[in-house]
Amino acid sequence: VWHNSCGWQCAAVCSTWFVLDRLPQYTMVLLGQARDCLCGAFIGIRQQCAHGATKNYNGPVAGLPSSLPRSTELPARLAAELRVASGGGDRQCAIAGVAGPVLAVLLGGADGLGFDDLQRERLHVACRRELRQLERALGTQRVALGQTGTKAVGTPAGARADAFDVAVHWCSTPVLPTYSVGVHMVLGVEDGAMRCMATDLAWVFRLMCARTRIDSKKEAPMLSKACEVLCGNADAREGLQKAVAIGAELNRSTSLAPSPMGEEGGELPGEGRWWRSLSEGAADLDKPTKHHLTSNL
Repeated sequence: VWHNSCGWQCAAVCSTWFVLDRLPQYTMVLLGQARDCLCGAFIGIRQQCAHGATKNYNGPVAGLPSSLPRSTELPARLAAELRVASGGGDRQCAIAGVAGPVLAVLLGGADGLGFDDLQRERLHVACRRELRQLERALGTQRVALGQTGTKAVGTPAGARADAFDVAVHWCSTPVLPTYSVGVHMVLGVEDGAMRCMATDLAWVFRLMCARTRIDSKKEAPMLSKACEVLCGNADAREGLQKAVAIGAELNRSTSLAPSPMGEEGGELPGEGRWWRSLSEGAADLDKPTKHHLTSNL
């Protein structure tokens, strides 16, 4: 994966060089030295902290940021904004920053498929669960994360929401540029450059999993399937529909250890009983349904 003036260009996952994001310094990092490709997100967080926390997000779910870039700066900027908006540690925000663009495609696709409010709520539970599984899987790997670790540095006043809750909330709105890509994919609308950017960021997520030896099909099946849709030639509508169904099927009986960063030990209220309903909700999409999109569109 390398960078030029037009953005990202994709090559094999085992490529030697990987530009973590388009920072002002156009930093290029040798993977063998960086040890993992979360570094770009960490750098974004550090830059945000260095400039001070100028935003104050309040309430159980943080408000939307004013804007996020429509470029390959997105993972680092998203991680930095999450760091300011929540009490999550650097690693948690970095994971959400890298996974967020793909997650937004999935959630946008769900709205394009006509998910109602209940189906959408259940899908959000599944998405938060996959983010926590990625966090847990990353924590079990012997991967050097630099000096940032999982400790939050200077959590700003007013930050009260869990980072993964905030990430899912943001990714389900057009504030994430790739959200509209998911909507357009299932509606059969050509998205041009934005679709290419979403594909590039799907490769970034795949590379993160490869570098940290995370089995994305096991830990984050919905995100993994969404990456297959973005990086392959499969039918987008059918592929994103399967992404939701396969996530529910593979994780319905999975028990996830509590995350130390979440509220009440990281457990999600009612999480266990959502899995059967989510799977059934995904199956219902095969039936004729009234097309519904949220007011976000």
